[in-house]
Formats: sequence, structure tokens, C-alpha cells
Amino acid sequence: MEKPETTAPGPALPRRIRIPLWSFLLAVAVIITVLILISHFIRSRHPMLKMQEKTLTADPGTRSNFFLPDGTQVWLNAGSRLTYKTLPNSSFRQADIEGEAYFIVARDKDHPFLVHSKDLELMIDQGASIDLNAYRDDSTTQVSIFDGSAEVLFHNNTTSNVTLRGVDKLIVPQYNWHITMDKPMYLPQDSMYEEVAWTKNRLIFFGTSLKELIPRLQRWYNVKITVNSDDLQHRRFSAAMADPGLAKILEALRNITAFHYRLDKDQVYITP
Repeated sequence: MEKPETTAPGPALPRRIRIPLWSFLLAVAVIITVLILISHFIRSRHPMLKMQEKTLTADPGTRSNFFLPDGTQVWLNAGSRLTYKTLPNSSFRQADIEGEAYFIVARDKDHPFLVHSKDLELMIDQGASIDLNAYRDDSTTQVSIFDGSAEVLFHNNTTSNVTLRGVDKLIVPQYNWHITMDKPMYLPQDSMYEEVAWTKNRLIFFGTSLKELIPRLQRWYNVKITVNSDDLQHRRFSAAMADPGLAKILEALRNITAFHYRLDKDQVYITP
């Protein structure tokens, strides 16, 4: 009698393992933590991923002077803001300026100093000294260089780059791009240039209309000036004096062109 065929037992199926919910959540938390730590490690190894910024200001009515981390010396005029950007373990150096700043750039032959303003960018060569006047409410942006060289790159792509060397001055009107070249005005009696006299607390202007002068005086003395005469707005004034105080400067201007003024705390009213 034949024996019935028997089928060999197949491999045993794996048993389904149930993982408690708390254990699953713990594993997910551990994975996220590890990823965060890896991300921090990569950023620390690659400084381009963590730009560092520091903002410095000179409030209206004040002027300030300081050194940047790379050794560059900077003066900030009243109502100005400078944001300095660096990369750890790198010689990269860049600044954004709103207002006016005078730079004496620390020497670094391999890394130019980059300055960004409302209308243009500067690539300043090593050891250069340069003043950038770029207030948003002024009719022009002015770049005055006294030593070294700088490349000027305009935000308007239709304007070619300009190289400034030695003692040079660039004037960019706010509403058109017909730039002009000039020379800084040297004042032998003061042994300084007019463009940076403000760093010595000297208020100097030549042939300046009252309309152009008002924003300077408002920032310099932290006041609001109201003129109710178009004729007075276009009168031109010249003066050179060591920070005389608001009342004295108004008296000096009135001696040039007769007008009346009234001081009321931080308000000045000028009438014919």
C-alpha cells in the first residue's frame, strides 16, 4: 500500500512586531535632533552659510567714529546707518550705508572693501580713504576719494563703471544718470577737504541753496525746518565755521540774506 505524499512545511512567516507609539515618537525625535546637529556642524564648517552682520548708527544731531573688525576706521555723519557684514574665518568685508560715511580702509591686497549704497557700489582698494555721501533725501550721491583707488559700479546697468584714483570726486544726480567728475575742495586755512570737514565738527558750504542746505541743518541739529518762501529756498549761501550752534548759524545766514526766523523747541520757522 502506497504512502500518501506529504508536503514539506514552508518557511515560517515572520511575526508582526508592534512598536509602542511612545517608542516611535522617541525615534522620530532622535532623528530630528541628529539632523539639526548635522546641519549646525555643516554650517560651522562652511562659514558662507552664516553671514554675520552688525549695525552702527549716528543719530540726528550726533557724529560717531569707530573701527571695524578688519581695522578699517569709519566716521558716520548725523542720521546715518552702517551695516557691516563679515564671514567667520574669511577676509570677506562688506558694508551697507544709508547716509554719509568716511572710510580709511585697512590694507588687504587680496580682498577689496565693498560698500553698497542707494545708487551705487564701491570696490575700495587697500589703504584708500574715501567719503560716500548717500542720504536718501539728498538730490545727489557723492563719492570723494583722497588716497588710493576705488571702482564705482552703478545700479543702473546703462552706466559704465568708473575708476577713481588719487584725489577725485564723482557726483551722481538722483533722478538721472548724467554723472559728473570734479575734485574735492581743499581748504588750506583748515588743512582739510571741505567734503570731510564734518568729521572735525566743522560746518562748511559754498554757494549752496537754502533748499539743499535745510536737510543738512536738520540732520546736524536734529530739528525740523519750515520755509514758507520759494524765493528764500533758492537763495544761495556760503559759510565755514566750527559747529556754532543752531541760533548762531541762523544769524550768520540772515546776515547774508535778510529773513526772519523763530525757534520753537525742535522746530524752526523761516519767513521773508
